[in-house]
Amino acid sequence: MMNKIIPILTAAACFMPYAASAADTAPEGASAAAEEALVSISFDEPGTGTGSFTAETGGTVTEHGNIAYADGVNGKALSITEKSAENYLELEDGILDGCTAATYTFRLKPTSADVPNWPFMTTPDETQTMNYEKYVGMLATTTYYTAERYNNSGTRLSSVTTEGDYSDWEYVAVVFDENGTRIYVNGMLAASDETAVYLSAVFTADSKTWLGHANWGEGEGFSGMIDDFAIYGTALSEDEIQALAGDSYTEALNEYLNENNRLVIKTNFYNGDDKVFQFGDGDTVTVKTTIENLMPSEANLTVSLTPYSSVGALDGAAEASYSIPVTETRDFEASVTVTPETERIAVTVTDGARVIDAGSIYRSDVIFPSEAPEDTYGTTMAAHDPSIFKDPETGIYYAYNTDAYSGEYESADGETLTDTYPMDTFVSEDLIHWERIDNNFRIPESAVEFFDEIFTPMGSAMNTGIWAPDMFYAEEDTEHPYWLYYSLSTNGTSFDYTRSAIGLVKGESPTGPWTDCGIIISSDENDCNTNAIDSNIYEDTNGDRFFIWGSFQRGIHQVKLTEDGRAEGVDYTSNASIHSSSKNLGDRLFSVPSGHQGPEGPYMINNTDTGYRYMFVSYGWLGTNYNVRIARNSLENTWASETAEEPHRKLEDQDGRLVGTTFADQVKEGGSLDELWGYKLIGSYKLGDGITYYGNCHNSVLHDDDGNWYLADHSRKVPDGYAALQIRRMLWTDEGWPVVSPLTYSGETEQTIPIEMLYGTWDLSSVGQTIFADGVNDVSNRNSIKNVDLPVLSSEIIISPDGTLGGGLGTWEYDGDHTVTLHFTKDGDPENYEFYKNGDTMELYVLTGYDKDQRESALVMTGTDQDMITQFAKKNNAVAGTAEGTAAAVTITGAALTDTGISVTTTGFENMSMIAAGYSNGKVSAVSNAVISAEAGAPAELTLSGEYDTVKVYISRGTTLEALTVLTK
Repeated sequence: MMNKIIPILTAAACFMPYAASAADTAPEGASAAAEEALVSISFDEPGTGTGSFTAETGGTVTEHGNIAYADGVNGKALSITEKSAENYLELEDGILDGCTAATYTFRLKPTSADVPNWPFMTTPDETQTMNYEKYVGMLATTTYYTAERYNNSGTRLSSVTTEGDYSDWEYVAVVFDENGTRIYVNGMLAASDETAVYLSAVFTADSKTWLGHANWGEGEGFSGMIDDFAIYGTALSEDEIQALAGDSYTEALNEYLNENNRLVIKTNFYNGDDKVFQFGDGDTVTVKTTIENLMPSEANLTVSLTPYSSVGALDGAAEASYSIPVTETRDFEASVTVTPETERIAVTVTDGARVIDAGSIYRSDVIFPSEAPEDTYGTTMAAHDPSIFKDPETGIYYAYNTDAYSGEYESADGETLTDTYPMDTFVSEDLIHWERIDNNFRIPESAVEFFDEIFTPMGSAMNTGIWAPDMFYAEEDTEHPYWLYYSLSTNGTSFDYTRSAIGLVKGESPTGPWTDCGIIISSDENDCNTNAIDSNIYEDTNGDRFFIWGSFQRGIHQVKLTEDGRAEGVDYTSNASIHSSSKNLGDRLFSVPSGHQGPEGPYMINNTDTGYRYMFVSYGWLGTNYNVRIARNSLENTWASETAEEPHRKLEDQDGRLVGTTFADQVKEGGSLDELWGYKLIGSYKLGDGITYYGNCHNSVLHDDDGNWYLADHSRKVPDGYAALQIRRMLWTDEGWPVVSPLTYSGETEQTIPIEMLYGTWDLSSVGQTIFADGVNDVSNRNSIKNVDLPVLSSEIIISPDGTLGGGLGTWEYDGDHTVTLHFTKDGDPENYEFYKNGDTMELYVLTGYDKDQRESALVMTGTDQDMITQFAKKNNAVAGTAEGTAAAVTITGAALTDTGISVTTTGFENMSMIAAGYSNGKVSAVSNAVISAEAGAPAELTLSGEYDTVKVYISRGTTLEALTVLTK
């Protein structure tokens, strides 16, 4: 009965037991919300399964295709086992007509790990067009929920996404209003944004609403179960959502408090609006400390801000005291003006006899990058497969990209232009500020003629566009030194074949004019040894040049490059001879024939400092789990001599595995199909509460004139959405493997970081880990392409001044320059993205940076563990101490009914909820509750009015039941 009573007592007022009140208002709050529902469907209505039925509220529900009803949470639930656009429910038109806000609530159990998977959509449009979408809806898989709300007119908003294990039933509420979008899972806020959308344009008289369907393209469907579905024409409050969630909320909160049992303290420092990690003379430093009470009783705290000199405290301290109920938050803000004597500014939180280090900031002069521009279509948005190039004649940087965008953008001088260019190109003077330009490339007539003759007429099939260009500077070609290779590929109307070709144009400058040099190689998936796409020109240390290419079906191949930039071994007599001589061309370097994960996008470099040549490739689905993997070969011998025999056995990953072997050979050599071979440099990840970056991949590399290395890749902030160009600083480990910054480049340099700046709470993501979707464990399975290398979220670590890691995780040390070494003495929990184990060591390099998406200065780390698993970290806040809660068990030692209510004796408790529920004929007839304290053996009493024959007495810590007894008259 406890799980039924507690929601009744607590839900409407959000934990009423903690705010002594006898009013039993939760069911009324829930009922009031339910009465406001425009649609309410239990799926137990008469007539389900007959083609249409009448909802409890909201009129007729029309059934389409193969849908069923199976046992759900409360009676029957909608069950769609086959994800098809034909299988769905349709509600009456215009349900939300005239509304300016809406809340969708339902119980959800998706069975698909892949998107698209649509529990619901509301739209006035017959179909959706990218960047001009008009709908609200939700995508839901077993690992994440995404809420989308669009009224677009040329640009696309980012989505709101929450990640977790969503393979079982959850109570979901999605709120759309003028304040943004919010996703609640089991009554608890899981994700939100503050972007408003003009919803009146979406909620019209003819708007359609579907369960299990969306009208993208030919239509998209849903696989899973839905129960207790409702739509409200208002934005429900958090209290109302928690009341509706009922037991789901109580259980989720109970689990949350038990897992945490601590004060969550976050402290950051600001100079004006700018987040800072240091101060200097004359600065006014403002501290913002947030304290959330996740202990099971009220917290009574004092927060202090104190400036210190080298010898002691200075004037100017500030202090405030708070009483914080369970799950509530209080904010402390105060400012200090720095004097020449100020060396440190510290925040402490005093909780009884416990003093918690809530963060400090110190005087120093570390250089942080300036603010970097946001991603826009005129700068870095809609980049794809970038080939980075620095013009040796002008020093200007160029990024040549796949043709991923056709639409309007704003030029650097504010003019609105339209990109109809077949190759997206960006230019920059500093690798930070980019501008979209027309590089004057147009698909050559020779390429059109080749496709018309050998394949399918250009433009008559899907995806006949420019892919993955690569720029090579041939210094000896005095007339046309800029050699631009491009790919063309078509997949047929139903992706039933892949036909590709790589062509070459030569330019007088990085933007032309261009001279057509024809098709270099071609391929047909069913009749060739390779896939002619994703070219790269590799130049060995002795000057030998190689033409490298390949994507997915046939792995990565190479041949020698001729002096005029063509592929050695191809007969260029005619289009037919080019195609026929390309069929079995080249030597395989990087697996895998018939591979379902990749590889593709090869890019090969030399590093004479480490003594190796490196090949970068991309694996996975480009829209979500794309990731960069690397293998290397010693520069001791020339590449020509190394690959003269068994070229597929020359590139090794961090474990010495030969990445050119097939999946079958990998197993024979002691490998495993539970992971992809190759050193994983970067994939999808999220640090703290920041953005999830999907599919950081298909890269190129720049070794600049000053010796600095950079990775150029593309990254998505929305699964399968437009990607943005990202340039990242690249460093090299002592073992000779590259690592990159978690942030895009903003001008940061390697420098000595004071040890004091490291103290605090960091978000740590083991980005090099391979995470599988539920039920997937074989990378050679065709279904694994989107289900391997899922986003790696982060966990927190605390770097404390005493050389320990908070929570007893281990110790840390610093070289005094910019290298931190973490030593773990406790196993982490992989379910919480804690992949470290007892005995593990991580070596991380500290960098400053600017987070262009969070719009703040940042301190980050990048490196690897002892197994060469790459790691990212970002300083979350300055708190360098832990605030774990403590709680002793409570036992009821005696209980009795009194003339006015009840009296119990216990082993003692402080600030806990005591609840008495009186029952008459099995129904609740009287309720009383209070937050009280009681000494051991002393009576704790509650007044209970009304008629009752039985009383149940609860003592609870949060929603954790500590003691229960039953009294009968």
